[in-house]
Amino acid sequence: MKLHKKKHLISIIIFIFIGLSYFIFIKFEEEANKQKYKSELYRKVYIVFNKFPDPIKSLIMIATGQRNYNNLANDYNVKFLPETEHIKLNLKKIKTSFSKKNGSTFFIETYDEFLIIASKKGEFYRVNLLDLKNDKIKNIDQKLEVRNLKITQGSINDLLIVKDKIYVLKATFYKDCNNLQIFFSDIKDTLNFKLFKSFDECVGKGLVAGGMQYYKYKDQDGLIISTSSPSVSPQSAAQDPNSILGKILFIDFKKKEKTMISMGHRNPQGLASKDNIILSTEHGPKGGDEINKIIYGKNYGWPISSYGTPYKSEMKDIQDFKKSHKEFGFEEPIYVFLSSIGISELIFLPNTFSKKWKNSVLVSSLNGRSIYRINFLNSNYENILYKEQILIGERIRDISYNKKFNFIIMALEDSGVVGLLSEKK
Repeated sequence: MKLHKKKHLISIIIFIFIGLSYFIFIKFEEEANKQKYKSELYRKVYIVFNKFPDPIKSLIMIATGQRNYNNLANDYNVKFLPETEHIKLNLKKIKTSFSKKNGSTFFIETYDEFLIIASKKGEFYRVNLLDLKNDKIKNIDQKLEVRNLKITQGSINDLLIVKDKIYVLKATFYKDCNNLQIFFSDIKDTLNFKLFKSFDECVGKGLVAGGMQYYKYKDQDGLIISTSSPSVSPQSAAQDPNSILGKILFIDFKKKEKTMISMGHRNPQGLASKDNIILSTEHGPKGGDEINKIIYGKNYGWPISSYGTPYKSEMKDIQDFKKSHKEFGFEEPIYVFLSSIGISELIFLPNTFSKKWKNSVLVSSLNGRSIYRINFLNSNYENILYKEQILIGERIRDISYNKKFNFIIMALEDSGVVGLLSEKK
């Protein structure tokens, strides 16, 4: 009799668990169909879900009618770390000391023998890369003092180190406006920031900036930055040459004047430059994340052309996008992820990393929780030969490479840790 009651109690617990899981994932699905960045619920639910063991996650996904987690039951020819198609990789994770109450979004840059990391809310830390390599550091806790950045009035979108200076791209809130601004500081124990460039355009609330890279344009040294314009309206700022939104812009170091490199972008978050070549990653709408080769003066079509589809919340304004770019005078992407991966940053990976990974570009992802190794047919970076997915298991906000220590560095957003990838000899 007691055994019967125990089985009955277990059945009730399982039923309640599945019921709650179903409710959570119905809400999860609703959030996924909304325009990105509109709600924090999607991110918060997934953070909790991601802490479950893989078998539990898989069972929940099956019980709620969703896809099986990480395709655990459909992994024919799928490689899992340390295995990749051609080499083996070591993955090392190091904790950070960021305040988690503001989330775990952070950005990374290397300077000499140091890694500098900055949270979205303006906490800066520094750590010696040799100590990380030799496992002498278990927690990154050397905090840098920060002055004059006004983080309470906005958040950091990217950071970049050029020579001995660190640049920060951020939106600053003034009343009902976001003003896009770039700050800089000499790299010292105290980061004393000064304003480098402020844009006058009032862009309202929401995400306004993406990536930032050093670039040389017409023999002038400066920065390229990307800005977003997710509106699907035909009057979207992305198609307005007088707006800074939905653009990739060049700002020279001397006069600090802006030059529009390209337009018609939705949310070009990642930027990579090599010689005169610029590659960009761009968040599409529902589906349709892009890799673009940026060419001066070109229009990339948003919000007229996209290989993605509108979110449900956008369908009152538009039913669908034109699929062709070329037919309407726009530049075609060089690659499209029709199932969005939540594309984030990208880097040109030097051939010094591995003799078996030559001519590679690495693309990081948020929802995909993977790095994608992109191999191009030639040095023009126009035709992709193949891509290889390398599952990391966490949202990857930023990615970098350090030549001296020969490892790839990742900002892992779910747990707020730094990830180091090196070739396993």
